Amino acid sequence: MHYINYFPHREIGILNYYLDETSEALKYLEKSIAFESSPRAVYYLNCVRRAISQKHANDIKPPSIAMHFPDAILSGNHYVTQKYHQSVSGQISDNEYVQSIWLDHQNLMMENFSPTISVNEVISLSAGENIIHITAADVSGNVSEFTQRIVLDIIGPIISISSPTEHLLKTSILKGYITDQSGIQTLDITVNGTTYSYPVQPKTYQIDLNYPLPQISPIVSIQIDVQDLVGNHASLVVLDKYKQARSSSIMLASNDIFFCKRCSTKKACDRH
Repeated sequence: MHYINYFPHREIGILNYYLDETSEALKYLEKSIAFESSPRAVYYLNCVRRAISQKHANDIKPPSIAMHFPDAILSGNHYVTQKYHQSVSGQISDNEYVQSIWLDHQNLMMENFSPTISVNEVISLSAGENIIHITAADVSGNVSEFTQRIVLDIIGPIISISSPTEHLLKTSILKGYITDQSGIQTLDITVNGTTYSYPVQPKTYQIDLNYPLPQISPIVSIQIDVQDLVGNHASLVVLDKYKQARSSSIMLASNDIFFCKRCSTKKACDRH
């Protein structure tokens, strides 16, 4: 006995499609797919849906695109992230049927035309600015486009301090600036081991420091720690007299062993 695949609803639906009985064709093809989907049934169902939409001839509204990027942070009108791979998710909907979707000029293959299509994709970013393009078309040929800017930021904040310096601690004001392209999230100033949190307002991209140092005498260490909106860190040791003292001690010890201060010989001297 020989068995063959038999899809009576599908074939009746296809026959009705060619007879221009689109309502009957739609009914039989949807029933066929409900029992068991097949590429042939899906193809002709899409053909029927396109034909019905074109018959109505009143679909002039393009699909709507609603997308978000869950792995990135919204900053103003663009997203920022420190991750090279980003998720793109959302929905594309149409009053008739969505026919095709393109993400950065790559066709997202669709099996069925549908009024609503969910998108869940992963894209790769390059360091710096990236422009993401999404295009959707419905069965009537109406097209909509969506563009989103995403900045891949892998560089920590820039810290520049003008005073005080390692060699000059005559001022009681910490001066300089801090800048970051994604926005500054936190700023901590540590003086003599005690950390002080500097108030940072949302959407701050540059801070002009004019920070009064605490009334501590003597001030032997100052360190600045900054984190930006996406998690990049930067640190700067402005002053560390402990380190200077240790370095001086090591240098003097080295001089005592390898140099004679009186005759400047480059080895231990037996005469002095």
